[in-house]
Amino acid sequence: MSSDYTLRGLDFESYLCGEITDKIIDADRSVRLEWSNGFPNWAMYRTVLAGDSHMRRPVRDWCVAYAVAAAESGIVRAGLPAEEMGALAGWDAYYRLHNARWVIAGQDVADVAGVDPKTYRKLRNYVYAACRASLDEYWVRLQVEVRRVWMRDRHIEAARPVSSMGVGRGFGGEVDPSGNGCYVAMPLPVKGGRGVTSPDLKRIGA
Repeated sequence: MSSDYTLRGLDFESYLCGEITDKIIDADRSVRLEWSNGFPNWAMYRTVLAGDSHMRRPVRDWCVAYAVAAAESGIVRAGLPAEEMGALAGWDAYYRLHNARWVIAGQDVADVAGVDPKTYRKLRNYVYAACRASLDEYWVRLQVEVRRVWMRDRHIEAARPVSSMGVGRGFGGEVDPSGNGCYVAMPLPVKGGRGVTSPDLKRIGA
């Protein structure tokens, strides 16, 4: 039995942290159709929660770009070195997403970027909090959608072959599997000049 299963059924958190499947892709597509905030949520989920490594660099570059943009938009005082602070804060936030701790001590940044440690921590904390909040929201939505995908796929019934009668009443073994199961009443031929007997059944399209 796979480790993805418990006594209650499939463990969807473990399932989502495993290899990518068609159901996970469908769940992500459903999430993005209903909710999108511009963050690289799929890439963050796969690197931070699922442990994939091939998208680590794009996530890191995005964190740095977001930190620079945040510094330039007024998170910190105008005139401070936004690029230097952004590069350090982005790397720091990226590192904490993966390792749950900071890589740069706040008091050490003054020598590197020439800014007050409190100012740097304000930017760093802002970038990390925004990324973490986006990832957490996406993670909840992804768990909801993957359950919906799983239930929808599970309840699709297999197509049932249609057996149908050909010309006749169905008592002579006349079976036409290519029909669609619809019948119309067809009169029997006149016998001996007398009236029409009980109707026969003929398959439409047979």
